[in-house]
This record gives sequence, C-alpha cells and structure tokens, in this order.
Amino acid sequence: MVKAKAVQATKIKRKNWYSILAPKEQNTVVLGETFVAEPEAAVGRVIHANLKIITDNLRDQNAYLTFKINAFVGKNLQTEVSGFYLTPPSIRKIMRRNTSRIDESFVVTTKDSKNIRIKPIAVTIHKTVRSIESALRETMKNTVAREAAESTFIEFIQRLITHQLQNTVKKRLTKVYPLRAFDIKNAELARAGRAVKAKAEEETVKEEDENILQADEDQSKKVKKKKKLVSEEMAEEFSQPAQAEPEGTEDFGEEQK
Repeated sequence: MVKAKAVQATKIKRKNWYSILAPKEQNTVVLGETFVAEPEAAVGRVIHANLKIITDNLRDQNAYLTFKINAFVGKNLQTEVSGFYLTPPSIRKIMRRNTSRIDESFVVTTKDSKNIRIKPIAVTIHKTVRSIESALRETMKNTVAREAAESTFIEFIQRLITHQLQNTVKKRLTKVYPLRAFDIKNAELARAGRAVKAKAEEETVKEEDENILQADEDQSKKVKKKKKLVSEEMAEEFSQPAQAEPEGTEDFGEEQK
C-alpha cells in the first residue's frame, strides 16, 4: 500500500500598510502609503511628490520633489530628498517668440561634498547674439556654483523650494542682459561629471563687467547692421527708375478734354 506524502503548507506573509513620511525639513508630511509584507522591502524605493503637498501653495503644483526611502520606524517609512524637477508644460509656458532660450547642464559641489547636476533655463526678453548667451552661461555657472559651495545639500534644496536660489541667480544674470524668466528645470545627485569650481567674488565681477561690455558692443553692431541693411534696401528701391505706363491705357482720374 502506497503511503501518501506529507505536503508542507507554504507560509504566506501577511502584508501591511506603511506610511511614507517626508524628512523633518519638509515638516514630516505624509507622502503616501505602501502595501508590503516587510518594511525592508520598501527601503531604496524612490517616491515622486508634488511640491504643492509640502508647501500647500498652488503656485508650486508645477514642481516635484523626489524622495528615497532609507529607513523605517514602526509603521512609518523614513525618506531623504534626492532631487527636484519641473514639469515640461510649465517650461513651455515661459517661451515666447523673438526670445532666446538658454539651456545648460553642469555639476556643482555642496559644502557637505555632494555633487549635484543642475539643469537651468533662462529666457531673454529679446533675441540676442551669441556673445550675450555665452556671458549668461558663464555667469549662471559661477553664481550657482558659489551658492552650492556655501550650503549643504539639504539647504540647497530648501533654497530651490522657496525660490531664493532662482531669484539670486536671475538678479545676477539681469546685470548682463534683461531676462524674461529663469528657473531650474532639474536638480539631482550627480552620478558622473566634473564639478564647476566657484570663482572668487572679485574675479567673477571682473569677468562679468568684461562680458557685459563685449555683449553691449556685439548687440550694438547687430542693431547697426540691421539698420544699414534696411537703409540699403530703401535706397535701392528709390534709385530704380519709374516704369513707364504701357500704351493704350487711359487715365480715368481726370476728364479728357
């Protein structure tokens, strides 16, 4: 007689709900919940949260923060900020015709030795020449690198959230050429790339003054060239002899005598 083999029942782990909390710098706001069997399984996950949830400001609905789950306490999962970015529709809204869009991507180092890849965008009020765009790029890099070197990663992100960093950089760039808008499209921990070194204040001011003079000179040359082309076209138009009227045409404007 064949004996029946004993079947061992598999143990099914019961899943539970765990709350995901923001860091204390973001007022420990509840970012959401996750349904897992063990909290260890959620560690390492990345969460995308709308900035409006944290600041309770409707103007921040076009920005997002990324959080990484790094620990758990009881039924709560702890997180740390890992990045900041804007939605593509909000970037398209600031564009207008006859303006210059300047996009850049570079790495800066914070006071606590963390490398951040920054992707800013600047939009001028008018179409500009290349020398002005180059001057704006250099000023942009120097200003952001200096601001990063004077703050930790958390402080840097906080300045992004409150728009203090964007206002500081825009104020500096406006000295080179008036801007319609300036913002940071993306800021995240850099995986690779050589960091931009922050220059001394005196050296930066000297370079900015030289860039402003060069940019003004190039812009005035462009305006003069444009005026010259227009005047040449007008002179050429007036220098052409008037075409004689073809025979057999009648002038209906006056009575024939």
